[in-house]
Amino acid sequence: MGYRDNPGNAVIAAYTQLETLDRDHVRQTPADAPFSLRHMFERRGTIANVLPYLLMEAQKSREHALSYRNFRVGAAAVVLYWRDGREYQMYVHGANMKPTTADDINVHAEHVLMRSIERYLRPGDEVAVPALAVIGDYQDDQQSGRSTRTLHPCGVCRDDFCSFDRPSFDDTLFVTARADLQTLEWFSLPELTAFHHDETGDELSYAQFDHPLDIFQPLDTTEGIVRVDDEISPDERLFDERVKFPIARGQ
Repeated sequence: MGYRDNPGNAVIAAYTQLETLDRDHVRQTPADAPFSLRHMFERRGTIANVLPYLLMEAQKSREHALSYRNFRVGAAAVVLYWRDGREYQMYVHGANMKPTTADDINVHAEHVLMRSIERYLRPGDEVAVPALAVIGDYQDDQQSGRSTRTLHPCGVCRDDFCSFDRPSFDDTLFVTARADLQTLEWFSLPELTAFHHDETGDELSYAQFDHPLDIFQPLDTTEGIVRVDDEISPDERLFDERVKFPIARGQ
């Protein structure tokens, strides 16, 4: 029996699997101040360093997507909760769920992710979302009609990100990628909304690779959200030059 035969149970199972992914990546460290109050260069460096791992977490999320037409989207975010002088670092996950042609179940990956961020939030927390990734197969934007290099959050999700109060996504780096991770774009939420509201808007930053990069392999992240290797592979150098360093420089 496939998930189309019992879509309700399939959705419950998918939510459970995504929550398990969330709980697998919780780390706490002493912190003198919340992320938003740290120096700009420190914030950019943190964001650039987590990108390969964030993209792989979005890929994991995508494995739990449910789509009757095999249009699967995965999302992941690095979320930092600061409370009582300690910082709790998490990867939070989301996947789209539309198991049948009926409209009774139609959940976007970004909405699952937003609700999860809220679920882990406690009163008094300072919360920041330094970076958020969305991975999926390409299609033109259905609201703005604009052609893009990668799948962007749709118009409904863009509006919800803009109206979200705690946390605010205004300072979040959004990274979108095709399913093979060979084409990536990155932008802020204001840049994303301007791009889709103005046909003459500025082109978004992007990078393309002519082969799958070996850095996108499963990693053990139990020691935290960033793993440092002794050796840097050619593909890692390529990713650093085209993606990581430009982001760290604010480009």
